[in-house]
Amino acid sequence: MREAQLPAAVYTDERTALPPRFLELGRAERLVPWAFAGLHCAVFVVHVVPG
Repeated sequence: MREAQLPAAVYTDERTALPPRFLELGRAERLVPWAFAGLHCAVFVVHVVPG
């Protein structure tokens, strides 16, 4: 379902109400997913590679 089909355009209204600096991702919001991906890969390698 598209937002245009809903009774209220909540996400569009939020984008227009917030200043542009709130719409960009911060450093932590870009770094955290990569940190978890790295941790996930490290745990995978530790458990898959025979020790």
